[in-house]
Amino acid sequence: MPVQFSYMVQQPDGSVSTLQSEAERAPTWGELADHVTSTGAQLLPATPAAQPAAAPAAPSLAERAVNVVVPQRSFTSQLPSGGAAVLGGELGAGLGLVAAPFAGPLAPAVIPLASAGTAGLFSGATEAGQIGLERALGWPAAEPGTFGQRVGNAALRGAIFEALPIAARLAPRVALGTTLGPVLNLFGRAAAPAVAAPEEFLPMLPAYTATALRSASQALGATPIWPSATTAFGPPPPGYAAPGATSVVPSAPSAFGPPPLGYGAPG
Repeated sequence: MPVQFSYMVQQPDGSVSTLQSEAERAPTWGELADHVTSTGAQLLPATPAAQPAAAPAAPSLAERAVNVVVPQRSFTSQLPSGGAAVLGGELGAGLGLVAAPFAGPLAPAVIPLASAGTAGLFSGATEAGQIGLERALGWPAAEPGTFGQRVGNAALRGAIFEALPIAARLAPRVALGTTLGPVLNLFGRAAAPAVAAPEEFLPMLPAYTATALRSASQALGATPIWPSATTAFGPPPPGYAAPGATSVVPSAPSAFGPPPLGYGAPG
């Protein structure tokens, strides 16, 4: 169906006039400006013609990485995936402990890799279930993004924050063997090797200590720390929403945290 539209032009003699036209679709600003220029006139900014929609800038690699580790969503909305990551880490550590004696020289890496892998798997799977509940029950989406993006980000968060306390424990031992050890040898003092045996490389912690560290790390990953967050456990900043989102139940809290002001499920 033809679309009627009007536009204002300034003629070469300085006079201003409003013209009307009809087309299969409303022209973009650039198309209309080219047409008016070809007639010797000038298109005026007051023209109510359709403006080309500005394409959103693609996020940089650094921005994507930050959004994985520090997503702009509430603490409570990440409790299901974070809790699942803790359970996955516990299971993976147990499986790694069983497999380590059969891994030969790779034994020291088996437990960390197994625990991080299962933590990511459990976290991503739980995020997938949460997305399904949001869609089935009409809850606001915890954060913008496609199904694959949210599941992938949750899996990465689960694995990263499972590995964080392990890396913190390994760093001093690796530094001792690669940096301080050669220095001590220069003075005739033999330094203990960084890797003598798997249990010496990464000594086993009591079960309750390992669980506490694992839980604290996942809680850290779920804590909102973006600049405009008012509280550590609050929802995303007011107005944070996916483009084109409309509020479903603007003020109703849900099992995964209250929706932020102005936020609604996409569509």
